[in-house]
Amino acid sequence: MAIAGRRVVRSHRLLGGLVLLVATLTGTAAQTPSPPSSPPSSPPSSPPSSPPSSPPSSPPASPPEIPANTADGQRAFGAGDFARAYAIWSNLAAHGDDLAALNLAAMLDQGNGVARDPVAALRWYRTAAEHGLPQAEFDVGIMLDSGRGVDRDVASAATWYARAASHRHRRAQYNLGQLYAAGEGVPRNPEIARVWYRLAATNGVLAAASKLPSAAKPPAQSTAAPVLDKVAPQYPPRDAQITASPPTGEVEFVWVAPPQPGPVTFFVEVDETTGGQSRLVASRYVAETAVALDLGTAPGTFTWRVYVVDQRHQRYAIGDWQPFSIGPPASAG
Repeated sequence: MAIAGRRVVRSHRLLGGLVLLVATLTGTAAQTPSPPSSPPSSPPSSPPSSPPSSPPSSPPASPPEIPANTADGQRAFGAGDFARAYAIWSNLAAHGDDLAALNLAAMLDQGNGVARDPVAALRWYRTAAEHGLPQAEFDVGIMLDSGRGVDRDVASAATWYARAASHRHRRAQYNLGQLYAAGEGVPRNPEIARVWYRLAATNGVLAAASKLPSAAKPPAQSTAAPVLDKVAPQYPPRDAQITASPPTGEVEFVWVAPPQPGPVTFFVEVDETTGGQSRLVASRYVAETAVALDLGTAPGTFTWRVYVVDQRHQRYAIGDWQPFSIGPPASAG
């Protein structure tokens, strides 16, 4: 689907492929009986001495029904039983199954066997995305970017694309490169666009590879002292309580990067401040504008910031600290 004149590599795919159910009949095949060699004997002259036993007073109990799971929904969907798939995934999603929430959102978004409902689709996409599913994060970005089920908000779409891209979601990497190339929702920054295009191309997006020659190359570093601009932190937002993605405890860090006078890298620093003491728990140099770092799943208080570092590692623009906290782990689907 084209968005604002921009080619968007997008694919809503229900998790799991088409599952074919094969019923296997067991037991011996029925045989056609041979005719008797002699006529049957005449019926008895008197009824049997005892009547047949009476039927049971109540039918045998049915075995307990095993609760349906996400795979059952996939099988129903693959068999074309959309009503059953919808019922299964609706129930599971309501009880915290993130994969079911993603599949339910896709059904509502695409109108597979149900009426299209972009508002409900976005709600379920967001439910799955908040628990760290990269495909759901990408889909939330698509909905915001296209204005489906919500007012169009390209800046928020860029943040969701970046969150998915931090997990190497290739379509999110490509779409984020497009936004930086066009300056839509983020500052126009051809160098950052190249970074995201290059990652998407490495991950197999052919359209991204074709964009690389047209993206502007970074200017040479000036010998004069350049003034580097600080980045704008986006996620986690200041003073927010978030949930680390189970089971790894990864937290996504996203920032918006303005153009710089020369090539730069970013240094992300995360400190834990639980108990009033500050200690470094994670750090990394990256060329892109999003990264997922493992902070564990234990609740605590943290703060993070991003340095903009010039090519010679001689000059820095140090971002402000952004405090946040990690709450109890969310239930994983």
